[in-house]
Parts: sequence; C-alpha cells; structure tokens
Amino acid sequence: FFKKENDVFTFTDNDDVFDSFVEVSDDLPTHMMLYPPLYIRTDGQRRMQIILLKEHAREVAKDFNNRFQAALLEKENTLGLIEGINERIQEILVELNCNDEIFSPSLHDTEIPDSISVSFTCS
Repeated sequence: FFKKENDVFTFTDNDDVFDSFVEVSDDLPTHMMLYPPLYIRTDGQRRMQIILLKEHAREVAKDFNNRFQAALLEKENTLGLIEGINERIQEILVELNCNDEIFSPSLHDTEIPDSISVSFTCS
C-alpha cells in the first residue's frame, strides 16, 4: 500500500470504484491520511484505516505524555522556587520572634505519574 521513494510515501489504491494516488511526506500527521468513513469500501481500505487509526492513537498518547511531563516539570520548578522563598520568609519570622505558619505547597498523589497505574495499549 505505501512505498517510500525519496523521503516521500506514496499510497496507491487500485480499487475499481476509487482510483486514487496520494503523496504523503514523513512529517504529515496520520489523521491527514485517514479515509473519510463513507469512502471505505474495500477490505484493504479498512485494514489501512485501522493501521492509521492505531498510529494516530499512539501519536495522541505520545503528545499527551510530552505535555504532561512539561507541565509537571514546570510545576516542580515553581514548587522549588516557592520553597526557597518560604525558607527566606521563615528566617525573617525567626528574627521577628513570630510563630506564624507558612503554607507549603506540594504535589498531590494524583499528580505523580508513578502513583497512578493506568495502561492503554494500541495493538
């Protein structure tokens, strides 16, 4: 179905009803290669659609994981910054002989990736 020539994928469908030729580059998202649902007529098109949908699901999951990791890293950096500021505030409170408590933010259990065990597989 797909042939790669000069870093360009070519897809040919030799169906009597739909004669089409599509060029797909390496960086084209898989959702752009999907057939419209009403145009799927042959078993080959169905199989290709399943393969493309599975790949699209992998891409979405990978994108989500990357965004989650970036957000988690940013939050951990911000918590570290707040912790440093709280230490300085605590030093000032000790100098003033004040016993006020300082709010210390932390990550909730659900924000730690290894604390939740959810498995999604696309096979």
